[in-house]
Amino acid sequence: LAPVAVVGGSGNAAVFWRSVYASDAGTEGEGLLDFDTRDAIYVSFYDKNTGWDDARMVYNGSTGTVAGIQAAMLPDGTALVAFILDRGSNDSDEPYDEPYQGYELAYRTVKSNGTLGDLVVLTNDTETDTNPQVAAVKNNDTNYFLLAWYSTQGGGDIRLQAVGADGRLYSGGS
Repeated sequence: LAPVAVVGGSGNAAVFWRSVYASDAGTEGEGLLDFDTRDAIYVSFYDKNTGWDDARMVYNGSTGTVAGIQAAMLPDGTALVAFILDRGSNDSDEPYDEPYQGYELAYRTVKSNGTLGDLVVLTNDTETDTNPQVAAVKNNDTNYFLLAWYSTQGGGDIRLQAVGADGRLYSGGS
């Protein structure tokens, strides 16, 4: 589901997608969209000299189901996939005893050789975070990613975060 294609410099490209399974589709298909068995993200890279490589898992679904996905690629072929995790909700009127489990923004960098960066869950709060967007940008001689998403924090606003090619939060320094 939800394929996202990105292109970098030097003939590199990648496609990210969700791989999902429902444990019981039912006789009438009523459980077909209940992805309770698996909701993972995979990637396959393209190199102009060698073609498409084998798919590899980027996210295994262990911290929540995927509710939105976007990606971008730097000129060196490093890609970043940003996605929303649906970590459940607290439907009661009681105060939260545990960290809120709702819609949170996560990302992971992937080198074109398949090396995975750390999985980063960027938000973890009582607000809803949705509609992830990511772009590859360059400032002077530094390439990095710019994440944007909508958050209900403060009555609702757009949030931004720069991320370096290494997957670390980027503040504009070298």
